[in-house]
Amino acid sequence: MLLIKDSSKPSYRSTIVDRMKPLLKAAGWQVYFCGYDLEKIESRIRARNIDVLFSISFYPRCSYLASTLQCHYVCWDFDKIINPDLFHPQFFSPSTLFLSTYREDVFKMRDLGYHAEVLPACPAFLLDIDQMGEGDVANAQAIDISFVGSSVSSITNSFLDLKKQILSSGATNSSSSNELWRLVQSVLEEQRELSKRGLFRLRELIEEHLFTSSFKGVLDVDSLFNPLAKESSRIQRKLFLSKLCEFQVSVFGPEDWQEVDLPFLSYGGYANYDFEAPKIFMNSRINVNIARSYALDGMSDRVFNVLAAGGFLVTNETETMKDCFDFGKDLVVVKTPEELREACRYYMEHEAERVQIAENGKRRLNTDHRLKNRFDQILGFCRKYALIP
Repeated sequence: MLLIKDSSKPSYRSTIVDRMKPLLKAAGWQVYFCGYDLEKIESRIRARNIDVLFSISFYPRCSYLASTLQCHYVCWDFDKIINPDLFHPQFFSPSTLFLSTYREDVFKMRDLGYHAEVLPACPAFLLDIDQMGEGDVANAQAIDISFVGSSVSSITNSFLDLKKQILSSGATNSSSSNELWRLVQSVLEEQRELSKRGLFRLRELIEEHLFTSSFKGVLDVDSLFNPLAKESSRIQRKLFLSKLCEFQVSVFGPEDWQEVDLPFLSYGGYANYDFEAPKIFMNSRINVNIARSYALDGMSDRVFNVLAAGGFLVTNETETMKDCFDFGKDLVVVKTPEELREACRYYMEHEAERVQIAENGKRRLNTDHRLKNRFDQILGFCRKYALIP
């Protein structure tokens, strides 16, 4: 088996690939590594007579390359795919097995003819929590409430590009530009109201507004969905966090947090994924996870990482979460911003319950959701589709 290690991607992907090597070798596989370079991948497949090419995240060109070399391609994608170009028949290969934590992506891949299955994420940081020193343990629960992740308001946000494009076009056609900008604002406002109830109907809202506009038949849904999905998630995260103004809340991640107009938030800087983030998870009385509004059909690896670190987790509900954990026992699930506030109020005052749930969550994680569990599932899927003996 040839494992792809892409240095340009987040470090957890390489961590998982590294940790799969001994599992594969124990199962009798010969294992090799290669960076994401198509020429080198092709050369290695030919030279080593590789049977299976594996990657964390989906590389469409690898799917095509593997099929031409009569090699199976298995990918496990942790991220939600919102780029419609990746769901294109030109990348189809019957020798590809697509695994994802997001159900909608799996269904789309099946529609294209791929073998595809839902496979939740797993913890992937390098730090061994159980081997931490006394100093780290002494700092446990030093933070009241924390959130580790992006605010989704970065200047690289595609919504800002769309806004600039629409408004700049007003110089040549102000009427059309104004209509489109009103459409965008209406869609976002309606989705904002839905986010207060934990719902996401962005695609349907775009379709409804386009149908009654002069852009019917001119613009398609996908041209607006990607940037508006990013913006709706920024709005959603701000909605949830805004309800925590009575608490001490620390946020960690990219500098775009400093652009968020919530004065009570304390920005703690960027948290290294492998070593700093797990310490934050363990040292927080309450860890908050806010799954992005467009990714409610799956589950972020943040859920698994918090529980692996022994942290207490309050998260908004997603479709696959109930398949992995018992609500109220392993973690606490909310649907609305108001429910998040009430959950934080309750568990800040009920330490014994909070500690017990954190212990239950870590125990459940260690039993059912380690990489070894996922490795066994991957082999099972490969056998199901006759990719391996």
